[in-house]
Amino acid sequence: KLLFPLITISILFSVLAISFSFSVLAPTTFEFFLNYNSNNIEPFWSFKDFSSFLIGLIYIDLILFQLPLLQITLTVINLITIETMIQNWKNVLLFAFLLSGIVTPSTDPFTQILLALTICLLYGSGIFFSKLLYSK
Repeated sequence: KLLFPLITISILFSVLAISFSFSVLAPTTFEFFLNYNSNNIEPFWSFKDFSSFLIGLIYIDLILFQLPLLQITLTVINLITIETMIQNWKNVLLFAFLLSGIVTPSTDPFTQILLALTICLLYGSGIFFSKLLYSK
């Protein structure tokens, strides 16, 4: 009964992850790398460096954008309740900023904040879809 909606949500969030990587996160990160201390260091990117960096960003986003699917699955199998997810939003906010600091390939705070806020939005959408698909 819930398999088709879960697959649909997974595909939807995968497409959103790739779009987010290409249109928001990658340009912001590349701009930081190209402008960081540009007076002393000449930025040089080989195709291999560029492509592996971009694939890494996409891979991280693909994993992170499956958070709503994980939340829905845990709600459906009764390991977590919607109320518990709502009560733990402060912990998720802290975890989002810690995780974004770890997985963001650049050291600029703007990219890290952008990724942390994205994780928080994904968490909220997971609560929304859990309510939508699994209302007792």
